Amino acid sequence: MAKYVNPQEDLTATGSMAAVSIGVTSTLPTTIDVNTIPAISRDESTQLATTEYARFTELVRQLQTDDFGKPTDCTEWDVRTIIVHQVGAGEGHARWPEFFRQAIMGMRLAKGRDPVDGLNDFHLRERADWTAERAIAELPDVQARAVRGRRRFPAPLRLIPGSSPGVGRFSLGFLFDVVLTRDTWMHRVDISRATGREMVLTSDHDGRIIADAVSDWARRHGRPFQLNLSGSAGGSYRQGSEGQEISMDAVEFCRTTSGREKGTGLLAQRVAW
Repeated sequence: MAKYVNPQEDLTATGSMAAVSIGVTSTLPTTIDVNTIPAISRDESTQLATTEYARFTELVRQLQTDDFGKPTDCTEWDVRTIIVHQVGAGEGHARWPEFFRQAIMGMRLAKGRDPVDGLNDFHLRERADWTAERAIAELPDVQARAVRGRRRFPAPLRLIPGSSPGVGRFSLGFLFDVVLTRDTWMHRVDISRATGREMVLTSDHDGRIIADAVSDWARRHGRPFQLNLSGSAGGSYRQGSEGQEISMDAVEFCRTTSGREKGTGLLAQRVAW
C-alpha cells in the first residue's frame, strides 16, 4: 500500500533528447519495450474491473460527511458528484440498451461540446437529489451488474468506432474492456487527492493499468522515448531509441495524459481515461 502524494514538478526541456524529471523518488526496474506489453484480454479486463470497483468503493466508504463537498481535479465536480457519476455510468455499463439511451440523451445535452460531457451531465441530472451516502450504498450492486454487462456487451456492437478529443479513435470494445476501468481508477485518484485519503497502489493491479496506458500512449504518438515512472505502480519503458527521456511519478503521468495537468512534448499526447 502506498500513500499518493502530489509531487512538486520540476520540468526541463532543451529539445527532443531532453530529460524531463517530475517527482522521482524511487529506484526503477528493468526497462520494458512497450511493444512487448500485451493488450488487456477480455478475461483480464473483468478481473481488473472487479478489483478497481472494489477499491473505489473501499475508498469512498472511508469518507466523512465534510469530504463530499470538497472540490476535485474535475473542475465542475466535487467528491459527491464523482460518486454519483459512478453510479449513473455503472447503470449504463450494466445493460447495453441503457448505455445507448444515456448516450443519446447525452448528445442532446452536449450542445456542441464533447458528447461525453453531455453524457456525464445526464448521469447527474437523473440523480440530482441523490446524497453521497445513497450513491455509496448503491455502488456494490451497480458495480457487480456493470462487470457482467461489460463482459456480455454484444460482439457486433464492440466494433462500433468512437473517438475522444485529443486522444483519437477507439472501438466500443476497447471502451468497455479498458477505458471504463481507467475512468474509475482516475476518479479514485481524484478523490484521494481531494480528501487526503490513502490510495492503495499495487504493481499487479495499478501497475498493469498504467503499463497498458503507457502502451496506448506510445502507440498513439509513435515516437521514440525512454519513460521512467516512479512509485509502487511505476516502471521503466521505452520505444525505439534516441528519443526524449522523461522521468516522473507514475500517477502524475496518468493525470497528465488524462488532461488534468498540462503536458508538453510527448506528454501532450492524451489517452482515454
